[in-house]
Amino acid sequence: TGKLLLKVTAGGVSYVYRQQRSSTVNATQRFVPGRGLQGNLFAFELYNDDNTDFDLGSIEFTAVPLTRRI
Repeated sequence: TGKLLLKVTAGGVSYVYRQQRSSTVNATQRFVPGRGLQGNLFAFELYNDDNTDFDLGSIEFTAVPLTRRI
C-alpha cells in the first residue's frame, strides 16, 4: 500500500523520486530521475514512505548516453 521512493545521491547531493504509478497487479515499477544528474559515482537507495514491507525480485538500471555536447 505504501509508495516506493528512490533516493539518488550524486556529487554529495541527494534527490528523492516517487514511483510513477502504484499498482497491486503490475509488479514492475518505474522511476524517472531528473535530467542533468551528472557524476562519476552514484548511490541508490530504495525504500517505502510508510515503512511497509515489500518484495524485490530484481532491479535494473538503464543508463542513457548524453547526445548533447558541452
